[in-house]
Parts: sequence; structure tokens; C-alpha cells
Amino acid sequence: MFTRVSSIVVSMLLAAAAVGSAQPPFVRTVIVNSGGTPTANGTALLNAITNITTNSSNNTWLVKVEPGVFDLGSGTLTMKDYVDVEGSGRDVTFITSTQPWNGSSNLGTITVPSSVHAELRDLTVQNTNPTTQAVGVNTGSSNFSARAVNVLFPAAVSNSFAFFILSSSPTLTQIGIQMSSCGTSSQGIYSAWSSPTIKDLTITNQNTCGLNEATGVLLIGGSAVIDGVTATVSGAQSDYGIRISNAATPLITNARLNVTGVSAAWGIRSYTGNCTFENLKITVSGGGSNYGIVFAGGPSTNSSVVRRAAISVSGALSNDGVYLVDNASATLRDLDVRISGAAGSQTAGVIGDYFNGGTSGNTVSIIDSTVQASGGTTNVGIDATGTGNTFTIVRTTATASTGTSYGLAESNTGNTFTLDHSQLSGGTDSVHLNSTFGAGASQLAGPVFPLTGTCAACYNGSYNALSATCQ
Repeated sequence: MFTRVSSIVVSMLLAAAAVGSAQPPFVRTVIVNSGGTPTANGTALLNAITNITTNSSNNTWLVKVEPGVFDLGSGTLTMKDYVDVEGSGRDVTFITSTQPWNGSSNLGTITVPSSVHAELRDLTVQNTNPTTQAVGVNTGSSNFSARAVNVLFPAAVSNSFAFFILSSSPTLTQIGIQMSSCGTSSQGIYSAWSSPTIKDLTITNQNTCGLNEATGVLLIGGSAVIDGVTATVSGAQSDYGIRISNAATPLITNARLNVTGVSAAWGIRSYTGNCTFENLKITVSGGGSNYGIVFAGGPSTNSSVVRRAAISVSGALSNDGVYLVDNASATLRDLDVRISGAAGSQTAGVIGDYFNGGTSGNTVSIIDSTVQASGGTTNVGIDATGTGNTFTIVRTTATASTGTSYGLAESNTGNTFTLDHSQLSGGTDSVHLNSTFGAGASQLAGPVFPLTGTCAACYNGSYNALSATCQ
């Protein structure tokens, strides 16, 4: 009995082995091995892409890349339609090249032509070109996606772009960017007249060799949607966490921006953009002029919204939390703005600098917020210049201390100010305006200058009732 059962088991195992050995190889998956030198591996990868000729929407392909370094030399990997490229993990699969970028060919280490349906995933891209502009991934396709991809630039790469996105709407998810550049500028994400969807983006852009400008995310036109971005930018003459221009209308949520400047630093700078921001944490330090968020309207009127933001600015000669200029209006809700300076510096929590832009008719609403400015020679919680603008302050605390300090101040005249259930305090004046203002159910802790206010149910810092003229 034992012998007969054993022979049956052996027969079953042999039959299973025979069936297994009869299984066909992958039909539409190409495995790229890494057994050679980095250059040989890179050649094998390019050949694998080239040899796929039957790709279509009904015949999709996968190029699976083993762990290792795949060096393309001075070439580029051009993605094909309906051919995905998948590494074995961001920490083990590296595609690298010295491919230079130029304005006519727009090449990168990875190049994605327009209309290509494909995904790049689970690998790291490098461009080590030391002399001209270098691009990691260059795409003009709205049907392209990148997932779990790192882009690295070694120190001293000149004028680098991790992702160069032109006239398209790709989807980028779980993207890590690390760069250090020389020359004129470097951008983690460069998006021109495009509307990418980006989720879970981490950028470190640190520069040590005299770069003019470093930016985490640069949006030129378009309507980008970004959910979850952490950007650390430092070392250039001008440093930007996020920079927006050309009437872009992005929606950016869950952003963590840490910017350290040499000459000037911006957490966010928007020029002619109608932007919506939610859940921000912005820290800006160093530099000669520091800004948490700047809205500049330029020749056309725009209006932006910021909801739920913590903004900290310090360490410069001029420190501003939210700075509005030209034809820029904004609604600021649920903000915690803390600005600190040193002797000889100026600080302002929120400033509508409309005299600088020579514009009127702007509206600024500050709602459910806390604004603090201190430490400088001149400190203002909420500041206004220009004429013909409207400031509405609701359930907001604006505090300024040390030096010459005002809770709310105005440099010109002819503006309109409304305070509702708010608290304003300043070591010099709580309110220092040249225009009339109205305040209801608010605390004005400090002198009111001049005697032009209209108060209803208001009180001073000692909780004594103020008169109808706010005295």
C-alpha cells in the first residue's frame, strides 16, 4: 500500500512540473536585465523600447526594469504609446543620462511625446549634464502619468528642471525631487500652459553655488491641481516655494513650504493668478526681504482665496506675512500669521500695498484669523496703502508690539475699514488710520488715531466701553 501511494504522489508531482514547464513566457512584458555595465544596461533598455512595434490601445505593453543602473549616455528614453516602463523600486532602479535640454527638441532623460498613453513608475531618474540645461522628465502628453518616481540632480548641474510639463495635463503621484543647481535657475516642477494633477509631491531644492533663482513649483498659466506638496528651497539669491504667473488658476491644498533666502524669499508668489489655497504651513526665513504669500494683480484684476494657513516669517530687513499689490484682492480665512523681526527691520502680518501699484477698488477680507507682528523697529498687524480700497476684518485678532507698533494702520486715505467682533492692539496705536472706519463689538487695546472712528459696543484693553467715536 505504501509503495503504491508513493508512486501515485510522484506521478502527480511530475505531471504538475510538466504543466508548469509548458507555460508560455510573458506575451507583452519585456524584462530588461541589469547584468552588464551601466552603459550596456542602458543600451538594453533603449533596445527593449525600440523593439516593441505592435503597441496599441488593444495591445498594451510593459517594460519591466530590473534593479541596477541604466546609463543612457547623452541620449533620452522616449516613451511609446501604450508602453509602460516599470522599475523594481525607487531605491534600486536608476535611469540616468547627460541629455541636454534645448528649446527646439525639449529632451530630458525621459521624454514623453504628445498624445502618448503611458505610465512611468517605481524608479529613479537622473540627469547629470554639467554645462547646459538639464531635464529629468519632459512631457507634453496629457495621457502620461508618473507614479512612485524620484528625480535626482547631483550638485552643480546647470539650470535644471525635474519635471518639464508643456501644454498638457499629466498625472503625477508620489513624486520625490532632490536637486542642487548652478547657473541661472532651477525648478522642481515647471508647468507652462498646462493643468497637471499632482498628489504627494516632495521637493528639496538646495543650492550652494550662486544660483540666481530656485523654485519648488513653477506654474505658468493653466489650472493645476496639487494635493500634498512639501517643498524645501534654499541657497539661491531668490527662493520660491511655489511661483505662479500668467493668469494661472491653481487649486493647491495640503502644502508645507520651508524657504530660506539669501536676498529674497517667498513661500508663495502669485502674479496675475486667481488662486485657491487650503491647509498651508509656510515658514520663510533669512534673506533681505521675506514674504509668506504675495498676490500681485498686474494689469488685470484678480482675486484669490486662502483658507486654513499657518504662516511664519522672520530674519529679514522686511518681513511680510501676506502681501497684496497692484490689482490683487483676496479672502483670507482661518489664518495664523506670526511675523518677527529684529532691530532695524519692518514687519507686517497682512499688507495691502496698493500705493506701490497705484490701484484702487481692491477688496481684502480677513476672517477668523490671528495676526501677530513684533520685534522690528516698525511692526503692523494689518497695513494698508493706496486709496479707494476696502478692508473687512471679522472675528480676527491683530496684534503688534515692540518699536513703533500698530494693530491696524494706513499710510494714505480714502479707504474703507470695517471691524466686526475683532481685537486690535498695538504698543503705539491699536488703530492708526487717516480714513474713517466702523467697528462693532470689537476690542481696541491702545490709542485710536485720529478721532474718525464709529464704534458700537466696543471696548478698550481694560474692557471699558468706548464712546461712539471710539474713545
